[in-house]
Amino acid sequence: MRVIIVLVWVLMHCALGKGAKDDCPAGSEKDGQHLFYPKIKPYPHLHCNKDFTVYSWNDKDHVDLVRGDKPYCANMDKVLSMLKDNDPCKQPIAVMKVDYDCK
Repeated sequence: MRVIIVLVWVLMHCALGKGAKDDCPAGSEKDGQHLFYPKIKPYPHLHCNKDFTVYSWNDKDHVDLVRGDKPYCANMDKVLSMLKDNDPCKQPIAVMKVDYDCK
């Protein structure tokens, strides 16, 4: 019975996939349970924790990219269309689109 419980637990966690915190790339600045890419300041930046990933233009304006395990593909497209090619957040958001099977 124990083996079955463990297998169900493992399968459930594998099925849930990655958390939103995994969306911020390596080298992100950490502040408590939050990650910021490329840094906390200056804006704009990606803000990630285990429950969400948002793109923040400033301290009041942001757009949800992921909440829990739900991607907001249209928001990713909107942000990508506004970013210049050399914006450091462009590549991580493009990778998110692929990771979440956004079309």
